[in-house]
Amino acid sequence: MVWNWRLEITSRPTRNLPHVLSLAGLIVSGLVVILFLADLVAAFPFQRVSIAADIGFIVAGAILAYLSWSIGSRSRA
Repeated sequence: MVWNWRLEITSRPTRNLPHVLSLAGLIVSGLVVILFLADLVAAFPFQRVSIAADIGFIVAGAILAYLSWSIGSRSRA
C-alpha cells in the first residue's frame, strides 16, 4: 500500500487576511484593556498586584488597538 501525501495549494486569493488579522488585534486589545482596567478600578481578576503593570498593560492594549485600527482601515481601501 502506497500513501500519496500531497500538499494542495489553493489559488484562492487571501484578500481578507489583513482585515481579519486587524479585527483579531482589535478584539484582543479590547479584552486586555477591559481586563486590566477592571483590575485597576475594582481589583477583580488579579487583586491589583501592581498598579504600574495595570497601567502598562492598558497603554499597551490602547497602542495595539490604534495599530489594528489603522491597519484595518488601510486594508479595506
